[in-house]
Amino acid sequence: MQSFLQYRRIGEHVRDRNAVDEAKKPNAVDVIKLHPWTTRSDPSLYPHSGSSLEGATFSSVNPTFRASTHPAYGQSQESILPGSKPTASRFSSAPSNDGSGQDPIEVHHDGSDDPTNPHNWPLPTRCKNLAIVALLVFVQGWAGGADSLGNKTASEELHVSRVSEDLVTALYLVGVGLGALFSGPLSESFGRNPTYLGSILCSMLFILGSALARNFAAQIVCRFFVGLFASATLTINGSSVSDQFEPLERSLVWPWLALANIAAPMLAPVAGGWIVENLGWRYTEWITLAISGFAFLIAFFFLPETFSPLLVSWKARHMRNLAGSDKEYTCEFEEKPGSMASRMWDACSRPVVFFTREPVVIVLGLYLIVLYAIVFSFLQGFDYLFTMTYDFSTGLTGSAFAAIAAGAVFSTLLSPIFALVDRKSLHRRRVAMGSSASLQAETRLWPSLIAAPTLTISLFWLGWTNYPSISPWSSLGACFLFGYALMSIYVSSYQYIIDSYAAHAASALASITMARYVIAAGLVMAARPMYSNIGTHWTLTWMGCVGVVLLPAPYAFYKWGSVVREKSRFAQ
Repeated sequence: MQSFLQYRRIGEHVRDRNAVDEAKKPNAVDVIKLHPWTTRSDPSLYPHSGSSLEGATFSSVNPTFRASTHPAYGQSQESILPGSKPTASRFSSAPSNDGSGQDPIEVHHDGSDDPTNPHNWPLPTRCKNLAIVALLVFVQGWAGGADSLGNKTASEELHVSRVSEDLVTALYLVGVGLGALFSGPLSESFGRNPTYLGSILCSMLFILGSALARNFAAQIVCRFFVGLFASATLTINGSSVSDQFEPLERSLVWPWLALANIAAPMLAPVAGGWIVENLGWRYTEWITLAISGFAFLIAFFFLPETFSPLLVSWKARHMRNLAGSDKEYTCEFEEKPGSMASRMWDACSRPVVFFTREPVVIVLGLYLIVLYAIVFSFLQGFDYLFTMTYDFSTGLTGSAFAAIAAGAVFSTLLSPIFALVDRKSLHRRRVAMGSSASLQAETRLWPSLIAAPTLTISLFWLGWTNYPSISPWSSLGACFLFGYALMSIYVSSYQYIIDSYAAHAASALASITMARYVIAAGLVMAARPMYSNIGTHWTLTWMGCVGVVLLPAPYAFYKWGSVVREKSRFAQ
């Protein structure tokens, strides 16, 4: 719905700006009128009409040429001196396809009031959009953990072992990991909104199938496809942030979106435990379906499209309609090279390259894999940590997950402090290097530098104070500290990778997303046998030792990250 309204508003904007253009046509013959949002001048005024201007100098075309765009177009006036070379950002070098001898006019943004640039939207509008995306992320993450505490009753009803029933969660995670490879190309081909809405609608159908499943096979197949379609929202939400917010703004807004991603699988068991205890395991699916439907309606009616190249293509379409020509106006989105199949192949193969050749992606990816593996192993492990140790009911065991979520919230509340650190660091760099200097990527690692030791501390603390003779509040305190470490390392690592790889960040993050969910699925299957055979103390000790091995990673990148990035063919 919002996309349809956007399309109409862009059309109105094009007509209004065209009216301004017509009313302010210059009379001087030596001033060349540039149409707003375009990158070529009128070729009829040149002796080389029909030829590409890219590579030609103005001394060979018109040595006295002086061009300026009208202030109404939202562009600064500019003089092109004799012998200067027009830049590709302003002049299209593509040959005409319509046989008219004219270069196609390439459409771009046209100033601070252009509705096709989401960065121009009012801050309340962008924050509203962020809240809706966070809701979608929360709902899709909720689906991964809501039914975890229904393992016992579901296994009894479907006549399988509890370890087999763990496949319900494991296959959901595998689906998310595999779907992450395709989500980015889909959103960049069809837009963010169709990807969000289509994937949520499909996931709802399979949530319904899981709620109605009469046998184990039907249940695990449906859960796999729930994860496969949930992956779109869980993968491209960071792109929605980049669509609308500048890097310094992302220091403040990204942690809140990440909180939805982290907190959802932790809060879902809080409600899921009581639902299973009082209503049965199938009601976890019905309630997940209900909140998914609510989120779908909110997004359908209130979430606009934020993928800027698609919005510019809508503008180009309106301009073609207004000009009565189907080929005069074009844009980058409409000239994408390669087929959809080839882009999908690139999307699937490139993450493998990143995860095998890029040290930043390999090391921080392993860190995030360990974090996610521990998180989802807790979906089974809390049975041993709280139900068996402290004789908690199913509802109380689920409520223990709130301690991890509380730690994640605490970390998020600290984000303004680190945003201030980023701002001051950028100011110092611009004073030293000029106004064009950008924020150094290593500055993003500060949350990890503080939180990395607390990850290991929390796991050892939880493992060796989990006794009936020690208050359960001790274990809950360890869970709180783990939640803080989880959130801080997750947010810091993501922002560091985004700043390090810029245009290639989507591929870098896709590789990590795929690996962390697929490997976490494996640990979900191994968690119950581990807790059962070697006990809670040694299981968590083993996890803490892995944390010790990875502990130096953020410190090493903070000191030598710039050197590592200089040697990379993808990093900037």
